[in-house]
Amino acid sequence: MNKALELYVKATTGLEHLRRSERGQGTIEYVGILFIVAAICAAVLTFVKGADGTPIGQAVIDAVVKAITDLVG
Repeated sequence: MNKALELYVKATTGLEHLRRSERGQGTIEYVGILFIVAAICAAVLTFVKGADGTPIGQAVIDAVVKAITDLVG
């Protein structure tokens, strides 16, 4: 019975350590920040109009397509 109790204590202690561990927390926070920045950029590119009245996102897409076309030929 002593071995079972010892195994139980080790298992619960190990699980508690994993639960309280901050390992990898910084990565998750950076990914969250990048996700928020990407969402804001997507919203700006979708909803903000340029000087000619077209969405800025469409202007960016057109510029990228033109650049690729100029490179490829």
